[in-house]
Amino acid sequence: MKFICEDFEDKKGCGQIDYVLMEGYGFGDRMLEDVYFKVTLNDDKEYTVVEAEGQEDYTQQLNMKYWIKEAHEYVKSYDFAECPHCREDVSLAPESCVKN
Repeated sequence: MKFICEDFEDKKGCGQIDYVLMEGYGFGDRMLEDVYFKVTLNDDKEYTVVEAEGQEDYTQQLNMKYWIKEAHEYVKSYDFAECPHCREDVSLAPESCVKN
């Protein structure tokens, strides 16, 4: 499924996007501040969470297997994540998404 980055104030929005970014601060506190996870949603409305690219210098010292599992649990109760293009809020609700 694709997430929708909608119009927000004076920005046009990016439209349909394949994934969103979720910051780890909400479940990992300061240790995961500015650490992002890539979230996708399949057609069965199940989330997949992986580590976002480009932060390996920091995350290599963490137990990312554990934090990805925590992120996967957290995303189920989270309302919004960030568009990877414009960084605006994007709804995580499956009913706000469109099928591929």
